Order: sequence, then C-alpha cells, then structure tokens
Amino acid sequence: MNYKSSAIVAIVSILFFAGCSSVSTDTRSSQQLVKSIQVSDSSGIREYDSTAIANEVNLGKDRVLYYLNSGAASFYFNDYTKSIKQLELAEQAIEELYTESISKGATSFLLNDNALDYSGEPYEDLYINVLKAISFLNTGSFDGAYVEVRRATNKLKELSLRTEQLIQAHNNSEDGSLYSLSNSGIYSSALTHYLSHLIYRAEGEYDNSRISLEKARETFALYPSVYPFQMPQALDSTTSTQNSHLNIIAFTGLGPIKRGVGARITSFDDFVLISDPTSYYVDAFYFPGISAGYNFKFEFPELIPTPSEISSIEVYADSIFLGRLELLEDMNKVAIQSFEVKKRMIFFKTLIRAITKGIGAKKIGNELEEKTAPGVGCLLAGLTNVLADISEQADLRAWSTMPGYALVGEYSILPGKYTIELRVNDRNNQVINRFYYDNYTINPTFNFINLQLPW
Repeated sequence: MNYKSSAIVAIVSILFFAGCSSVSTDTRSSQQLVKSIQVSDSSGIREYDSTAIANEVNLGKDRVLYYLNSGAASFYFNDYTKSIKQLELAEQAIEELYTESISKGATSFLLNDNALDYSGEPYEDLYINVLKAISFLNTGSFDGAYVEVRRATNKLKELSLRTEQLIQAHNNSEDGSLYSLSNSGIYSSALTHYLSHLIYRAEGEYDNSRISLEKARETFALYPSVYPFQMPQALDSTTSTQNSHLNIIAFTGLGPIKRGVGARITSFDDFVLISDPTSYYVDAFYFPGISAGYNFKFEFPELIPTPSEISSIEVYADSIFLGRLELLEDMNKVAIQSFEVKKRMIFFKTLIRAITKGIGAKKIGNELEEKTAPGVGCLLAGLTNVLADISEQADLRAWSTMPGYALVGEYSILPGKYTIELRVNDRNNQVINRFYYDNYTINPTFNFINLQLPW
C-alpha cells in the first residue's frame, strides 16, 4: 500500500474512532433513571434494567455503571434484596477489572479512557459497601451489615497503601521527571466508622463501639477540608453504651458529576504551555524534544458537587420536636478529594497522549499536502487535525444515582410505641414532604430509621 493510501486509511480510522461511542460518554439513560427516582416512578428502573439487558450493557464495558445505578435505584425504592445483589455484582466487577485495566492501558493511550471498561472510582467502591450495610440493617441482618462495614474499612486501608505505592513508583520512573505526584487522597470515612459504632453497640461490643466512635471523630480532625462543618451531636455527644436510642440516617441529594474541562497546549522548543479555564495546571511544562509552533486541544474530567434541594429534616415523636438531623458526611466532598490523585494522573496522561497524537496528525497532514492535489491535501490535512482534537474527549462516566449527603440524628427515648414524623424542608425553609412511621416500637436495644431523598 502506498503512502497516500496509508494516510487515507489513517484518516478514515481516526474518523471512525472519533465518531464511535467508545471515545465519548453517553449519560442519557442514567439521567432518565435519576429523573424517575426523583419523582418516585418505579417504572423507570424497570425500563433502565430491561434496556440495559437487551443491549447487553450488563456484559459490556459499562457494566459496573449499570450495576451501580441499578443497585442504588433499588435502594431508593426500598428493594434491599435486589440492591444488595446488584451492588455485589458491581463490587465483583470492579475487583476483576482492577488488574485487567493495567493490560489495556495501551488501548487507552491510543484513544482515551472511554475505550476501556469502566472500573469505578475509589469513592464509588467505598460507598457500595455503605449502601449494602444499610440495606442489611434495613432487613435486620447485623451480620451482613458488619461484613460490609469491615469491607469498607479494609478498602480504605488498601487504597492508602496502593496509592502510596503508585505514587512512589511513578515519581521514581522516567515519567516522574516530567511531573510528580503527591498523596492528597482521603483514607477514612466518618460515615463508615459511625455505622460500625452503631452495629457494635447494638451487638453489645461496647469497647469496639468506643473505638469506632473515636475513629469517626478523628476523621473530622484528619480531613478538615472534607469535614469543614460542626461535628453532629449524634457523633459528638453519643456514648458507646447501650440505651434506648432512636437512630436515623437520611441520604439527601446526589453525588458529584464529571465535567469535561477543555484545555489547549501551545508548544515551544522543549516545553509546552497549558491553559485551561480552571487554572488547574498553568505552569510551563518541560517536554524535551518538542518543537515550537504546535497547538493542540485536550480534555480532562473534574468532579462537580451536586447541591441538594433539602435544607433540613426535623424529627418529631408524637408531635414533640426531638431535633434536626445533622450532616455527618458530605459524600460529594469525599468523592472530590479522593479523585485528586487520579485526576492529576489523568491530566498528564491525557496531555502526553494529545501531544503525541497531535504531532502524528500534523506530520500526516504535511505529507498529505505534499503528495496530493493542493486543495485536496489542505482539506485532508485540516481534517486530520480536527479529528485528532475530536478524539480527545474526557471520560465522564460516573455513578449517577449515588447519594450526595449523609445526615444523622440520635435521640434518647423511652421504650414504647410512638408516631415518628420526619418533616423535610427545602432551602426556603418550606415543608416539602412528611414521612410518618405510625406505631413505631422503640426497643431497649437498636432502633433505626433510614430515609432516602435523592433531591
């Protein structure tokens, strides 16, 4: 095959991949599922499941997302058995894909991360176990809840070690001379430790309950930027001894979304300058061997928090005001902080890939201009550069139905039967919903109410 034919094949290949869904993120089905959840339309999850299975999404590169969204949607509709099953499948797929993703790195370098199986983010893997633990509590299984809390705690420990090893390996490698990494992740969760405290206390393991409480409180001190709010009384004023308490955990809002940030690369001799609207990285970047005069586009993902419409949830027992639920964990902040190390790696990997592809496209374009008719060559050269830019789209896949905020309350109340009311207020302090639990029995041991409000 002569060079002209090869170049045309290369252009056609770039065009195919640029237009292929494998290099872009389609969130339409998950967005429709979110809308169904927010209006309590259970037919939405049935449609989501049937469409995904019909299109074999549950077997494809987005299977982790399917199981995450289906599992959380089932959780919102109180189908805890299905939720546990779907989230378990998501967890298994994440574990399987963790090692596979390493061998597929070359594919990602040629195209972008959308070409790979989505293997989940660390915060998604953590909150799988949180939702499963609460699902087990809602079905009365302390053993199942305990297992999930332990899994979440162990994952945080493993993530800390894995991230530190990854950073050290990178900084000692050849790429480390181009850019270095620092450990800015988060490896503790007040919500996880608080759940552990509740389970231990209900089981009469008071010493372990005390230890979990201390770890939850320490998390506020260790990560003040993630927990910049006052510690809730349910954590600050509680004890590890058993009394007749009413414990409430409510999830409000949704987790963060990924947004693509477009940036431009301008080359000079042996270095490049990067500009992007977030000013994430604006310093000159040493890139030996590059010549001046190139200008490329690239895109990287960042996490954007999703605000909740809910300002407060008031708790009443037999019309007597007990208090307001308080924020224990801003899951958006946890997610954003835990994503920082990976974001930096994605940023520079994408940068290097865009430069490599851009230089290649430029060379092909120059050859085409020389070896084809003047007008045609110029057109094909321009098309090659445009398609190289189009193929650089950020991977915006994320768990769309993940809760955004965890609010808690603990109230000392004598054993007996009560009408429990949870009164939900919006940002204008207007009541937008009421939830009643009639003839609710307060036991001397464990009393737990869980509420999900994904708006």
